Amino acid sequence: MIEHGKHTVVVSPRLARPIKLKDRAPLATLDDALAYLAALSGPMAQHKAWERAAELGRDACRSPTRERVTALARQIEHALFVTARCDREQAAGTAAMPPYFDSALKSAHEKNIARYQGLLESSLTEHDRRFVERRVAEEQAALTRILRKNQPLAVA
Repeated sequence: MIEHGKHTVVVSPRLARPIKLKDRAPLATLDDALAYLAALSGPMAQHKAWERAAELGRDACRSPTRERVTALARQIEHALFVTARCDREQAAGTAAMPPYFDSALKSAHEKNIARYQGLLESSLTEHDRRFVERRVAEEQAALTRILRKNQPLAVA
């Protein structure tokens, strides 16, 4: 907290060191880390490493001690490492993804398909209709890939 004349400015505690991310600016403060956690969605947010980071984030938000902020930063670094490894394995086709990843992805694709089909029942411009139809096809293709991946191999 910084007092400036009659005003008090609350400053978010800084992380011991910034956490570098591929897709955005580094996380440098507790507020940055909490915003990043809040933006997570889908299967990634359900990974145990990210669930633990969310728990630590709630603790640090309630009482931002140096120990809690440090524990949160370490857990975020751990979660980034674990999920990056899973992404590399999945890209290489050697993924040993937990079963809930496929289940969560399947559910997300099914919900997206239902939502897009609902949009198709509304009045859309031709341009919007083509876009939504393309998205339905993409979601169905992704869902098919997940289902095909989980089918047992037929033995001749």
